[in-house]
Amino acid sequence: MYLINSKTGKPVEVTDDDLKGYGRGEKPKRSSFGARPKSKDDQTDRPSKLPQHTFETEEAPAQDGVPKITRSSDYKKKVAKTSFGTKKPVPGEYARTSDKKPKYKARDPAQPQQKPKQPAHQYAGWLLSKREYSADVLRRKLVLRGYSEQEADDALILLQGLNYQSDERYAEMKTRQIEPRVGDARVALTLRQKGIDEQLTKATIEQMEPEDERVVVVVEKFRKDIAQTGMTQELRQKVYRFLAYRGFSGHSINIAMEHLKSGPEDD
Repeated sequence: MYLINSKTGKPVEVTDDDLKGYGRGEKPKRSSFGARPKSKDDQTDRPSKLPQHTFETEEAPAQDGVPKITRSSDYKKKVAKTSFGTKKPVPGEYARTSDKKPKYKARDPAQPQQKPKQPAHQYAGWLLSKREYSADVLRRKLVLRGYSEQEADDALILLQGLNYQSDERYAEMKTRQIEPRVGDARVALTLRQKGIDEQLTKATIEQMEPEDERVVVVVEKFRKDIAQTGMTQELRQKVYRFLAYRGFSGHSINIAMEHLKSGPEDD
């Protein structure tokens, strides 16, 4: 008679003496509560387990009567090393987000931008819904997006006819933002950089508060320094550089200097 060894899976010959005491009689009937009553056969002395047989295999030779490897978990498994330590590899999963390959491919700058499926006027309208743009800046954005120059011009004509885009409105908005802290020269430079023509720039500046009045407000920040050290030559040069950088004319700067010398105005 042969039995299968649970550790190696190979048949082992077993004698009748090895099986002595393992025989059971008929199974007793279950009681009304589901538990079997103990029989006399259950009280017989039996060995607690089958005798162990030592043998050798090609994969796991026996050493001192014990197989070298008795279970699959004893084999060393390959693990993936990451920056966070060792981790068992899991099929279909990544150890960290940096291991993922990007799904997009960077566009070659030498190749032209692909034309989007959305019409030019719809994309331009979406841009104007976020903020105001001058016609020149909006046209450049459409061309960089991939639209042709003709499509960009047609979109601008359509949007200007619907009053969605207006250089006059943009110039007024931009002027209100920077007017309190800069001079007329800086305002003209800013509008010229945004593509506003010279005639509209002059008309916008004429509607602003006079520069001589604005410079008096801007220079008030130096009152504290004058109170501590007085109008020194170093402070005078500092004030002059501050106002000249912000586009105030020489005449307006002289007015600001006289204002600082006269002291604070009485309330």
